[in-house]
Amino acid sequence: AGFILNYLAKPILLEHFEPGFSGPKVSTMQGRVEVEDLTFKKSFLEELSNDLPANIKAGHIDKLVATVNYGALISSRNGKDPIQIDMANVRLILGSSDYKDSKKMTIKKMPEVLGHIPLD
Repeated sequence: AGFILNYLAKPILLEHFEPGFSGPKVSTMQGRVEVEDLTFKKSFLEELSNDLPANIKAGHIDKLVATVNYGALISSRNGKDPIQIDMANVRLILGSSDYKDSKKMTIKKMPEVLGHIPLD
């Protein structure tokens, strides 16, 4: 559990979220990492906003649980996802964009940015 916590979970969390979150709580046997009260770093939100027609001004996740299916990591033949991430109460505050190159954002590209949401 110490290796997962100190060398995997914490560095990734500190790269994208402000210090002060609760956890991570690690259960090695269950392959589970649980973190609460996560606030996104401004630099990460700016990076996420690069290809969007709006700016993400702030973001918060009440609870994030990552579960690793060890069997699926070893063998891709079992049909299960190796890592599942569940989030509860994700809040994002969006603002107007200073989207400089409007030619990049065409109606054809919008579904890519929005996750393949049909426009009809």
